[in-house]
Amino acid sequence: MTYPRPSPDRSHDEHQNDMAAWMRTTVDAMNRAHDPLHRALAGFLGVESHALRMAAGEELTEREAHLAGIEEEAVLFCQRWLHQAGGTVP
Repeated sequence: MTYPRPSPDRSHDEHQNDMAAWMRTTVDAMNRAHDPLHRALAGFLGVESHALRMAAGEELTEREAHLAGIEEEAVLFCQRWLHQAGGTVP
């Protein structure tokens, strides 16, 4: 299973709408939950959020950038599950 990927022929807003539809929620709810879910998941697992570091503009090693990509995918799938299950970010 995959999630909607950004595409050069689609605007950012179109991509956001695609992601929200995939998660079965609104764009606003999706965006409000995303970064807190990174923090919650990383905190629960006892690891640092490389994706949030990357988003803040920090330089990452190749390994850290790889981990940031895996983290982003994990958060997207957890977020999809969360929204469809009717949950909220802890």
